[in-house]
Amino acid sequence: MLQVDEAAKHAFMQVIGELRALRRDARISQTALSSRVGVRGGTISEWENLRLDPTLVHLTRWSGGLDRCLVVVGPDGKVLLPEPLWLLPGETGDSFELRRLAGPLKRRRQALKLNQKTFGRLVGVSGSAISYWELSVIPPRSVAQIVWAQKLGCSIALWPKDLVLRETIRALTEEWRPDSHPCQVAVRDRPQGTVPYRARG
Repeated sequence: MLQVDEAAKHAFMQVIGELRALRRDARISQTALSSRVGVRGGTISEWENLRLDPTLVHLTRWSGGLDRCLVVVGPDGKVLLPEPLWLLPGETGDSFELRRLAGPLKRRRQALKLNQKTFGRLVGVSGSAISYWELSVIPPRSVAQIVWAQKLGCSIALWPKDLVLRETIRALTEEWRPDSHPCQVAVRDRPQGTVPYRARG
């Protein structure tokens, strides 16, 4: 069974709370936001009041509808970006967002020399589930994404889209440097009030 501890529950509720606050601050109605996300009118209310958990795809769309993006933050305080940093041929926006979250965590697991079966036991799922998550074949539940990151010493955070774009461009322009890794960018510009819980849109 998925190992959802209090820290994971709290991180998930923080994300939902921040998205709710962002919508209210922007004076966007739940109906208007639901149109952006592609769900029925009452769904946003159910998500905001924790009566229904959004799927991971819906969580990335919800974030994008409010000009935010879910990012993976490593244990060293750096944002971990996917490889490659751009949309692949035939890749949809939703698929890119899932890869944005999955790729860095796969590399982190490999760096820790954990096989999928062993790591699956830490998370509370099968090794096959980890494989599906890493390939973005079957994405995890939203709270499972948080658990996945936490078990690797990482976290998931909400960032403004323009900041993510800026950091992505910075990573691309620094890629040629021998002392720079293309998929790690510092979080020194992380905005105040973002939560440890990644955007296109």
